[in-house]
Amino acid sequence: MTLYVAGDSFATVDKNQHEGTSWSELIAEWLGCSLINIARPGASNGAIVIQTDWILDRCNSDDYIIVLLTDRYRKTLPSTIDKLDRKKFVEYHGLHELQRPASAIEYSKTVLLKTSLMIKPEYKNFYAQYFNPDLQQFEDEYMLTGAFTKIFRKTKRLLVCSGGYDNSKSRFESTPDIVSHELFCLPPENFVDLSATQMLKFGPSREYINHLDVQAHAKVARILYNQLMRP
Repeated sequence: MTLYVAGDSFATVDKNQHEGTSWSELIAEWLGCSLINIARPGASNGAIVIQTDWILDRCNSDDYIIVLLTDRYRKTLPSTIDKLDRKKFVEYHGLHELQRPASAIEYSKTVLLKTSLMIKPEYKNFYAQYFNPDLQQFEDEYMLTGAFTKIFRKTKRLLVCSGGYDNSKSRFESTPDIVSHELFCLPPENFVDLSATQMLKFGPSREYINHLDVQAHAKVARILYNQLMRP
């Protein structure tokens, strides 16, 4: 039995953290299963769908999957026009230098898929010319809904966490979006409305790439575990 984790920085494990203290490691311990965490800092929702596609090829009905979402102001951009092997898309994302790698993935030495962030100066022109947040939100919603539908055909042990999916005031807007299980056509027990903003209030940390201190990880783990165990 395996716990698979997909998402952005809030879901990652920093290689400088003490082993067993991140929320995904704690949940795997409580479930009594192995952990494969392929979340990546800066991941867009499109990148998270690529992560779930990799998981889909490997999971079975006894496995657990936790997906932590991100905001609409990110987009995965290719750095090549060459043909890519769809089954290996996640391998082209590369790794953050502080990230503890998932041994199950053989990451490409050449990063061909880059996640752009609106706040990064190097992507300023792209976002100014080619990006619309409302269109991206539309794309994200339907990509994620499709991904979760596919997962549900293999296992019902799926938990989706709102994370950074604009459920609270974002850095760019004053009015939050409403996100719920209904948005992704999920049963209520398969969704938890735990935002990135809420997680940071548990105890933010600048020490790790996942932004949370040890106590915050423990609180997040307990919330997500309790939701997974809901009858």
